[in-house]
Amino acid sequence: MASKFSNLAPRVAVAVIGIPFILYASYAGGVLFLLFVLGVGLLALREFLTMAEAKGARPQKALAMTGLA
Repeated sequence: MASKFSNLAPRVAVAVIGIPFILYASYAGGVLFLLFVLGVGLLALREFLTMAEAKGARPQKALAMTGLA
């Protein structure tokens, strides 16, 4: 049962910090929101490329990151 909640504290910490930042970036708009969306996109792309490599693919990381930007 303890292993079920082993990562609860980091998730709560990210939520406590992340939710206000997301709301502020959305409200402020402009460059701050653009940087936020770009950062989330880069993290998601990195995760996707890592999963693709685990399956044996050889993705072009630099091209993918440049294409996202």
